[in-house]
Amino acid sequence: MKAFRSGLVAALAASCVVAIPKATYAAAKIVIVNANTGSEGFNDQTAANPVGGNAGITVGQQRMIALKYAAAIWGTALNGAITVSIQSQFTGLTCSTASGVLGQAGPAYAYKSGPIPNVLYPGAVANQIVGQDLGQGTPAIVAQFNSGIGGPNCLLGASWYYGFDENTGPGQFDLTEVVLHEFAHGLGFLTLTNGQTGQEFVPEGQTQPIQDIWEFLMFDLTAQKHWNQMTDAERQASALRPRKLVWDGASVISAVPTILTDQTPSLTVNSPPSVAGEYLVGQAQFGPSLSSVGVSGNLSAPLDATGSTIACSPPLSPALSGTIALVDRGTCTFVTKVKNAQAAGALAVVVADNVPGSPPIQMGGTDPTINIPSVLISQSDGARIRASLASGTVVVTEHLLPVLRGADEQNRALLYTPDQYKMGSSVVHTDTIAALLMDPAYMARLGHKLDLTPYFLKDIGWSLANPNPTDQSADITLSATGPSSAKKGSNVSYEVTVTNDGPSDSADVTVFFSTKPSDINFASSSGDCAFGFPCSLALAAHSTRSFTATFTVPSSYSGDTVQATINAAPPFTDPVPANNVANVNTSVGGGCSSTGSGEPLLSAVLLLLGLGRKRSRRSK
Repeated sequence: MKAFRSGLVAALAASCVVAIPKATYAAAKIVIVNANTGSEGFNDQTAANPVGGNAGITVGQQRMIALKYAAAIWGTALNGAITVSIQSQFTGLTCSTASGVLGQAGPAYAYKSGPIPNVLYPGAVANQIVGQDLGQGTPAIVAQFNSGIGGPNCLLGASWYYGFDENTGPGQFDLTEVVLHEFAHGLGFLTLTNGQTGQEFVPEGQTQPIQDIWEFLMFDLTAQKHWNQMTDAERQASALRPRKLVWDGASVISAVPTILTDQTPSLTVNSPPSVAGEYLVGQAQFGPSLSSVGVSGNLSAPLDATGSTIACSPPLSPALSGTIALVDRGTCTFVTKVKNAQAAGALAVVVADNVPGSPPIQMGGTDPTINIPSVLISQSDGARIRASLASGTVVVTEHLLPVLRGADEQNRALLYTPDQYKMGSSVVHTDTIAALLMDPAYMARLGHKLDLTPYFLKDIGWSLANPNPTDQSADITLSATGPSSAKKGSNVSYEVTVTNDGPSDSADVTVFFSTKPSDINFASSSGDCAFGFPCSLALAAHSTRSFTATFTVPSSYSGDTVQATINAAPPFTDPVPANNVANVNTSVGGGCSSTGSGEPLLSAVLLLLGLGRKRSRRSK
């Protein structure tokens, strides 16, 4: 099963504004605007147990807290004087039983507001550059996440994982990882130019195309031009040249050596001259790693017991002792092919793909008994090398090139440009060889790290605060009291205290206030929660906030008890999720108030929320 993340661009409107000096920046404030209605998405009241540091007690709460967690990570990484609002919702997205879009996001608008005249900048960064909200209250980013995951026609058997500890189970997708990726698109990790046609963006109501800031930083190694210097046809061709489009922004170039540490796997054909050169490869996830010295030898083309080149049925012949075997992909797993070649004496294996496309994928699988290296090459490269082998000797080397994996010789990051255009993925992602946050396919176990992504954003105009945020945690506790009894037609007030026991400050502790039955109406509240729930409280470490929340019991109320549930959550990991929620029960009388000891019925179950990537691979 493979799922793809798509950074699809929302519809953009553009206008020209006069750039003004940047304001003095502080850590960016990023807020989530709930676009779901009814009981869908973030409003889903299905009960849920806290998971992986996410202390939400409903599915909707856990979704919202995961998005706030991702927003807090990005807010810590970036500087920004203008609040970034992200209109977010869970909704049905393109999906099938085998693959699907997990999320998509993009700018809601773009402006000619940067240092390069008449060039479009995505709304979120444009706002920071000019120091004002150009959208006049309209969220700068629109984001959607797939609500159909696990349904009968959408990745059947899969599910979202809302925890912050990366403890995903089989078939689970780490929501935070997906959200971090999609928010990056909204913050500006994209071009507005159509990579499939090469046509530049034409704003609604206008006829002339406008260039965007990304075009000035995408450099084609073959054409030796930036995209802003190309014709439509040249850009269209550039988007189809694997590992020939790089990002040459100074910030990314400077950061590459500290973030990309592995060297680049390659197949070098040493002779004959007609096919000599470096070939793109997909490295195996089993067997020994490649080295800079590598393994060299004459290439052989064995047949298996059925006379096939797929090497699925041993024994292979002729004997492969001292040679590197060339076999074809298909039928059996990569592991089976390599193990059969190893048994026949091969030094290494080259697998030729059986479907078109480059760059080659990584070869998945595990087998601790395999002790020879192997690589996958494209179908077209395999056919070319096999044709040369039929007429003479071919000498090859499987090794690592002295170039950082995911960059070129000048430390310019590679962008994703497969030779078959992939809508929503080509050009606007990093190349898959690097396995970074902005890989076009879902990645887990990346530690919710931003890697090179903030440096891309810096190159288009963002200012960075802390491009590699560390994990945060805060033990939030909550207590609540309410009346033991009330009468119909009267108000019920609750006194709520929220404390941050640290160690981290939390500028956004979300307080959720739900009542059962649902026909108890919010009347008023104090302080930061004056406009209802959920609300946000800023709590420095070791500080406390208190407020009073009042609800009205209608005269037509049919129940005999009001059960109020209050819980709070920071946008990162809470180490003690057992003290974040309180349940308060109030008995309801017909027309008069019951008297009692004055002691509330308080269920001392307390819960509070906090903030704190599995690689997609194929086995045959």
